Amino acid sequence: MAIPRDKRLKWFSYLVIFYLLAALGWWSYLLYIKNKDAFNAKAELIKIGLAAERINPDLFESHPRYISLKEEYDKQEIMILGEAGVLAISLILGIWFINSGYRRQTEAARQSRNFLLSITHELKSPLASIKLILQTFLK
Repeated sequence: MAIPRDKRLKWFSYLVIFYLLAALGWWSYLLYIKNKDAFNAKAELIKIGLAAERINPDLFESHPRYISLKEEYDKQEIMILGEAGVLAISLILGIWFINSGYRRQTEAARQSRNFLLSITHELKSPLASIKLILQTFLK
């Protein structure tokens, strides 16, 4: 038994939606990890620079350059998570609007088809009876 075209289209759209959400999550995760790696590399560079300047490594986390770097990293982390959240919400809302519009459109098409079937039936019945009466008179 073949699956109707509209059902296949519906499942295909769900597959695309799932892929988009998974891709958004994956790329957000990768960006988050790369940001963390960049922070660690910059922090290590600051640590090496402080060691070259013969500054006590125990004071590394209280050094102004590290504090500035940490604040910048925290802001970027919030930005990445915030933008991923906004994109996910926008995608989900867009999908919801598309699906609700699709449902309204299919319902309107169904109602239109039913209306046309009813009207044609109502017109055919009197015409058929008139034709039958005329054929009877002719005989």
